[in-house]
Amino acid sequence: MTSEELLAKAVATFSDRGKQYGDPEDMFDNISLVASIILNKNLKPYDIAMIFHCAKLCRTMTSRDNLDHYIDGINYLAFAGQFSDRE
Repeated sequence: MTSEELLAKAVATFSDRGKQYGDPEDMFDNISLVASIILNKNLKPYDIAMIFHCAKLCRTMTSRDNLDHYIDGINYLAFAGQFSDRE
């Protein structure tokens, strides 16, 4: 798969996940609130997006040829960029 095809697949996946799980900003806000309670540490949506991206990076270590890891990683970095200007 070419890089352009991977990016197109990432966009399509983003759209599909939005239909399944709702607005990404709401979802990352909710995840950060729950994670903050569990960890007793204030986490933001940016932190969650970066943690999810780290998980995808780690998964490539055991299954380098699974393109889903890269596609999801692209989307998590995009979310991190989107949330980067939030406090």
